[in-house]
Amino acid sequence: MKKQVAIYVGIVVLLIGLIAGGFYLYQSGMIFAQPAPTPIAAKVCPTSDAGKTITYSGKDGATALDLLNQTCDTVTSGTGTSAFITGINGITANASNEFWSFEVNGEMAAVGAGSYTTKNSDTIVWKLSSF
Repeated sequence: MKKQVAIYVGIVVLLIGLIAGGFYLYQSGMIFAQPAPTPIAAKVCPTSDAGKTITYSGKDGATALDLLNQTCDTVTSGTGTSAFITGINGITANASNEFWSFEVNGEMAAVGAGSYTTKNSDTIVWKLSSF
C-alpha cells in the first residue's frame, strides 16, 4: 500500500513539474511563440517636379483615390466618391489659387478620383495646378 501511495505521489509531482515547466516555456515565448510582426512598408510616393507631380499605373478595379492613398500620404476634403484631394506628401494646395488635379492617360479626368475605377493599362498623373 505504501508503494502505491508513493507511486501516486510521484506521478502527481511529475505532472505538477510538467505543467509548471510548460507554463514557464509558454510565458517565455519558447513555445507557441507569436511570429514577429511584419513591419509596415513605408509609402513610396512616385513624385517628380519637387513633389508637385505624382505618376502611377492603374490597377484593374481600384479607384484612382485608393491607389493614391496606398502610395502617398494624402489630405482630403470629403470621402469616397466625394473626396477632394487638398494635399499630397505634405504639399498642400493653396486654396486661393491652386488645386490637385488628376489625369488619366494624358486627359483631364471627367470624374473625381474616388469615382474613377482604373485599369491596368491606365497611367494616372496628379499635378499641383494653378488657376
